[in-house]
Amino acid sequence: MYKRLSRDFILALRRMPLWVQVWVVVLGLVALSCLAFLDTTEGRWAAVALLVILVGNGLLLWRDRGLSRLMGLPHLLAWMPLMIYLSARLLTDGRGPKMTYAEQPTLYVWTLTYLATITLSVMFDVADVARYMLGDKNLIRGHHLDDADLDGKSETTEAGPVVDEASA
Repeated sequence: MYKRLSRDFILALRRMPLWVQVWVVVLGLVALSCLAFLDTTEGRWAAVALLVILVGNGLLLWRDRGLSRLMGLPHLLAWMPLMIYLSARLLTDGRGPKMTYAEQPTLYVWTLTYLATITLSVMFDVADVARYMLGDKNLIRGHHLDDADLDGKSETTEAGPVVDEASA
């Protein structure tokens, strides 16, 4: 099952515009960077968020066998509370001593980078989930495609039509 999910994700991602592919790689690397900070509360909470997202999106990918705008929902559920927590750590003493560059430079820079990245992702995700809720249930798939499918033909599924994101 894992092999199929990975294959479906990678093939569907390759059908998206280049800037989206680059963004997904950057987002993935930043999200995985929390593993280097598991000795901190911030890193552990980021790892929990990553697990929620991987499970949530894995289930959606398994159900749909493609990418949909609903895949932003696990990001919103996991990252919005984390954004509040990390912002509080950087700006106030409300969640422990205020984090400073002088005291913890590596953690401080990682937290700022991580927070900026997930904030940008959440902005995309809010728009994607809203579009999904308003009826845009198109899927981007990578399996069972041939050249004719890439030329604009689309299939239909329970979740909605399957489209080529580059032309949508």
